[in-house]
Amino acid sequence: MDIQIRHQIFSSAGNQLLQVQEHFQQGSLISVSGKSGVGKTTLLKIIAGLIKPDQGKITFGEAVFINTEKKIFIPPQKRNTAIMFQQYVLFPNMNVQQNILYAQKEKDLDIVNELLKSFGLEKFSEILPQKLSGGQQQRVALARTLAQDAGIILLDEPLSAVDEAMSENMKNTILTFQKKNKSTVFVVTHNEADFKEYSDYTLVIE
Repeated sequence: MDIQIRHQIFSSAGNQLLQVQEHFQQGSLISVSGKSGVGKTTLLKIIAGLIKPDQGKITFGEAVFINTEKKIFIPPQKRNTAIMFQQYVLFPNMNVQQNILYAQKEKDLDIVNELLKSFGLEKFSEILPQKLSGGQQQRVALARTLAQDAGIILLDEPLSAVDEAMSENMKNTILTFQKKNKSTVFVVTHNEADFKEYSDYTLVIE
């Protein structure tokens, strides 16, 4: 996977130029860190196709996701990516199990139930998201993302709202999933130590 992009970010904290020129082997775990506002979340959205960069290109294997010079842009639904936002974006009218199952193109209840068990959510499977704590909602959001079995998994602060014991459990589940499915996983984290020893690459955005 090759990423060569330049993108101007405008925010209340000031303007920031996001520049990334990196090559990653497919199936790698990439830890992404940097100060607040430097563009970590923006990078994930660019990879997913939710934001078009001002300049550059991204390739994944033989697929060209974007090439601004050649005016190539593959829409998000054709990139085989799954992204977990910090806001979780759970469907309020669906219970926990339905939220996770809905994300799958090919429905597999066994995988959903396995993830519910891994994240300690079995007893909440028929509960609506608004009745869950922030940490529980974060677990559902992560389970929903992993359940999609995408080639590229993009995780934005996936461990920020849970306690230390659950954080370790979720981290282990992410690592097990990544090895089993050979997905390319990007993890944005405010704590570099979370995935540092397990990462194939560490991308620090400045």
